[in-house]
Amino acid sequence: MSPGTFFRSSNPEYVYVSLIYENSNFYASWNPSKPVKIGDYGHLQSDHSFAVEGNIFDTALPGTFNIAPYEPTSTEEFKCIVSRHVDEIKHSGTGEMGASWLHKAKVEQTFTVTRSFGAILVMTNVRYATLEPSGALKDLIYSTAFNKHQVLVSELYTCSSYARLLAPKQTRAVQVTLEASAHQRLLRGTEDAKWTHTADGGDFMNGLSKDRGHAFAPLFRLVGREKTFRRLPIRELSPPKWRRVVDEGGWEQM
Repeated sequence: MSPGTFFRSSNPEYVYVSLIYENSNFYASWNPSKPVKIGDYGHLQSDHSFAVEGNIFDTALPGTFNIAPYEPTSTEEFKCIVSRHVDEIKHSGTGEMGASWLHKAKVEQTFTVTRSFGAILVMTNVRYATLEPSGALKDLIYSTAFNKHQVLVSELYTCSSYARLLAPKQTRAVQVTLEASAHQRLLRGTEDAKWTHTADGGDFMNGLSKDRGHAFAPLFRLVGREKTFRRLPIRELSPPKWRRVVDEGGWEQM
């Protein structure tokens, strides 16, 4: 999907979602504080935001299709996703806690935006979850439990703190900075920390969890049926050899 095709629009959400998807194959939420869980299913609305209709783990579907969530016990301290034509030219930090910039009381990312628009997503204290086995997802998506317009959250990144920026082409480098009074607060996210940026124009949003919880869902993968979601930020799965029939509770009908 190219920003120059379907998402040729003055709507900044369209542009941001398109740019991040083009370079990552993940759906980037315009509003990361909106709750999303692994196994959620739903549809894209007219503005192409994701509307949750339910979760497969509230039904018998995981048992029927042998699907389970997998969530590594470890978390990433920091993760950055950018669109094409955005270059990360510097990362730095200040403070006295350790040699790594990730353990400082100030984290600063520096980027250049060289084309019409650039999208940047920065997350701290990042947790990843996925549905396994991935091969079973196509059986579920093409079963009678789903219609052709529904999509499934198959992978999910949640975090304690994030900043997202959609910025036009810049004549100078852009800094996205998170500052806090202590290194633990900086990475885990508290009300004492603060995100800032130096972009000239654009749309900026950020969030900080007060209790270190993974309160935000900035990035996830949506999967759906083949030849249904062309030019949309959804990964299309090829059909299985046969379609499985299940009832409303998720139990397979023989």
